[in-house]
Amino acid sequence: SKSADFKVTASTDGAFHYNYKNDGSAGSKIVYRLEKKCSRDTLYLNIQRDEQVQRKNHFTILGGIFEEDTNIELSLKIPEWMESLIVNGKSSDISMCSCKIRTLQLKTMSGDIQFQRAQSERSMLESMSGDVEITDSKFDYVLASTMSGDACMKEVMAQKAACRSVSGDATAINSEFGEAAVTSKSGDSEASGCRGSMLNVESISGDVQAKELSVQNIKVSSTGGDVDIAGIKAEKVLVTTISGDVCADKLESDILKASVTSGDMSIRGTSREMTLTNGSGDIIVVQYGDTTAKISTRSGDVHFHLKNNENGFAARVSTHGDIKYRYKDLKLDDAANGIHRYGAEGSVLDIRLTSGDISITD
Repeated sequence: SKSADFKVTASTDGAFHYNYKNDGSAGSKIVYRLEKKCSRDTLYLNIQRDEQVQRKNHFTILGGIFEEDTNIELSLKIPEWMESLIVNGKSSDISMCSCKIRTLQLKTMSGDIQFQRAQSERSMLESMSGDVEITDSKFDYVLASTMSGDACMKEVMAQKAACRSVSGDATAINSEFGEAAVTSKSGDSEASGCRGSMLNVESISGDVQAKELSVQNIKVSSTGGDVDIAGIKAEKVLVTTISGDVCADKLESDILKASVTSGDMSIRGTSREMTLTNGSGDIIVVQYGDTTAKISTRSGDVHFHLKNNENGFAARVSTHGDIKYRYKDLKLDDAANGIHRYGAEGSVLDIRLTSGDISITD
């Protein structure tokens, strides 16, 4: 349909039902009609506009009575035995609630899509300029996509999922995925309260947030925005941004790799191995427990706070700036480039700068 809204719910008697309702103007009721046809095992329902009737009515002496004030709804009640459902709309809102179906495709140009308490093996939900929202649903594979609206998944379970927007925001909340991508080009991307195996949270020019996640591998990236992560537990964490800042808090990971081209970087948490690179910004690290760290920046400073229960360190440092140690009873200013050791050498640090200062403290 070009102008009707669609409402899809579950059938209660095991049969398929549909209901066409036109509460628009008198002209709308004359111009629009529902056509149906069957082909093998497929039923087609089309809401058509009669162009000949429309042109004729434009010249009627009754004038505005035939103006197209459309208020059309097509309601569908689907049984569990139905294999697939395809809904195509133009300026249509589509809602689906409490249904179970194997294959699903919902498309609209300028309307919104709402999907609640439903289950499907494979689903594609796409809108051009509307919002796409999925809540409390289960899938094998699911795509929620929009061009200029927002895309959101909340309390979703899926083996593979993609939540994406071009100029709007993309959000995943309290969901569980095998693999998932939450991406936006010019909007913000956010994942919070999610669990899973592999998660990619990305934006081109917007900001990215990833909070309270428990995953095996996660990639968080932005080209022109800031990256903010907190409360992440993961085996491997990859963080990148070009011109934004990176801020990580309460991070627990086996391997952390983070890179920034021109912003600042702040890392607080526990990482068994870390590789941090920066082009022209500062790097601040608060590390709890022992680690093996490789850190480099060209024109920024590095402040490394090593809180490893006084288990000591072996640090290789190199810079044209100043080097300072404040660790337990080690108080050293103006240290030279090279290798410095203290205590049981529980952590291994390799910090290399071009022109910035280095400080290692507990």
